[in-house]
Amino acid sequence: MCIILAPISFIIANSSTQLMVLLMTLAFVLFAEIINSAIEALADKITTEHDELIGRAKDLGSAGVFIAFGLLVFCWTYVIFERFSA
Repeated sequence: MCIILAPISFIIANSSTQLMVLLMTLAFVLFAEIINSAIEALADKITTEHDELIGRAKDLGSAGVFIAFGLLVFCWTYVIFERFSA
């Protein structure tokens, strides 16, 4: 996703501020994915059996990725609307 959207951000951004917002939201999603993967790897290393707290940790990691992706969608939609509404 980032490989495709990063070059597109240079095309649709009207200003350097918009470009930075688009690129930073991409970086934030990558960061959230890395943290989520680390939580899941650590949890799987601790135990493969069902554990309520480990399940909650995995769910919260996934929620973090969802929030980061939601922010990306909001910011990209705003910039695209600004670009093509005029």
